Amino acid sequence: RGCGVRMVLSEEAEEVVLLDPAGAYDVAIDPIDGSGSIGIGAPLGMLFSILPAAPEGFLRPGRAIVAAGYASFGHSLDFGFSLGDGVHVATFDAALGDFRLVHRGLTLAPQAKTIAYNASNERHWPEGLQAWARDLRAGKDGPRGRDFNMRWLAAAVGELHRILLQGGAFLYPADRRRGYENGRLRLIYEAGPIAFLIEQAGGRATDGVTPILDLLPTGHHAHTALIFGASDEVEIIGRSLSAA
Repeated sequence: RGCGVRMVLSEEAEEVVLLDPAGAYDVAIDPIDGSGSIGIGAPLGMLFSILPAAPEGFLRPGRAIVAAGYASFGHSLDFGFSLGDGVHVATFDAALGDFRLVHRGLTLAPQAKTIAYNASNERHWPEGLQAWARDLRAGKDGPRGRDFNMRWLAAAVGELHRILLQGGAFLYPADRRRGYENGRLRLIYEAGPIAFLIEQAGGRATDGVTPILDLLPTGHHAHTALIFGASDEVEIIGRSLSAA
């Protein structure tokens, strides 16, 4: 309140919270991403995006986002952000009692060496995407002709932070299970901020077909599939889905 924010949309609240009708900005936030990792020392964090106030509120494509960021809570406290001028990362320095900028203008390589996905869901995927995964695991002995590393942190913020710093790609596609037809991540306050940051770093973020930032939300808590990271690999995954 009192900081120019008109209203807030949070994963932890069913309804939009109105703060200041005269506020200039709307804020969408996922305050705790990866909550299943609380208590075991695995990465978790928060995501947010900032949009100029408009009559349609949060029900507009993410191209309206003017700033986005995340905090990663792990062995260090890291804050990644973009104001539309690239992606920068600051780390909390306990000796200073403040954040110190450690990465400025991060850029993603177009090719991925590391891929993050939940392999236990693979059997529910479309056949084209299952074929992509088989080729990936075959490494240099398969049609891809090179080896890949696999990661799965079960926290989108952790994957985002790692990919921004080290490269790679992430996917949580839609699948055949009931309730997963449109993916499981929330479009407005999870996929939206991630897509804004990834595009600012030169990567791509799609639902398998359409850029995340071009999607029109059907509701405040609408779900989406999400593939993001190295632009070449995101394109390859998209082609695999279209071949399903």
